[in-house]
Amino acid sequence: MLTSWLRIFLEVTRQGGVMAAARHLQISQPSITSQLRKLEEHFQLELFERRNGRLILTDTAASLLPKVEQLLQQEADLEFELRQHSERQAGQLRIGATGPFYLLPLLARLRQAQPALQVDVQFGNSAVMLDALLNYQVDLAVTSQTLDDPRLMCRPLATSPLVLLVPSSDPLAHLSSVPCQQLQGATLLTREAGSVTQQAVDALLTDHQISLQRRLQLGSREAVREGVAQGLGWALMAAGEVGEHPRLRALQLSDSQVAVHEYLYLLRQRAEMRAIRSFLQLLPQAAVTAKA
Repeated sequence: MLTSWLRIFLEVTRQGGVMAAARHLQISQPSITSQLRKLEEHFQLELFERRNGRLILTDTAASLLPKVEQLLQQEADLEFELRQHSERQAGQLRIGATGPFYLLPLLARLRQAQPALQVDVQFGNSAVMLDALLNYQVDLAVTSQTLDDPRLMCRPLATSPLVLLVPSSDPLAHLSSVPCQQLQGATLLTREAGSVTQQAVDALLTDHQISLQRRLQLGSREAVREGVAQGLGWALMAAGEVGEHPRLRALQLSDSQVAVHEYLYLLRQRAEMRAIRSFLQLLPQAAVTAKA
């Protein structure tokens, strides 16, 4: 309110009277007079002397005038700088993800819709990406990890059933689906313990009482894919993360409902950022189901 009063005071001084200030600001004369009176009453100061219908600055007002001009100029400069930062922020989107598979199709659509928007993507595990989001290092995080945090908003992005990954030279490669019991006695290549995908794999093996001949932990999904292609064993992987590979075949599991869910997280207080809104508008209303 003080800024509004001071702006009226400055404009009346510059224009030489209430009538001229009202015309310049395109507001009524009574409104101008009311604002000036409130300013004087609030600080119990007389800013103008009324002489023969004219307003004359008092000595007090004259001494304050340069400071008022400086204050309002600083406010204008600050507003300009904030707008510049806002425009730069609106032109950049930082995304953290655990993998490219669900994200890249959305980025392709975003590029068509917002060709001038600069998008920076970094990859890491779920814990690192969610931590980066909470520390304002990324604007969005794409992960299969579930996190109940009141600071965050979550949108379902995709649902991917587990599929069996085999080499294209494997005797099973010509099939479209197999039962889970096909895994009995197999050598299975796995990701790091604790990953969401590995938790889903362990749940499937337990549910179907499957005993493996051997587990070979390779860590990353890329290492697992390459290990299968090299014939080191089979792997269970989310269908949406298989990708295209001439030396691999993905077989559906005919008697399994186990799936991995992918989510998009953002900070609740930043949901109205223009770049974030542009991305959210591209999301399907319901989660996409990936197929093998």
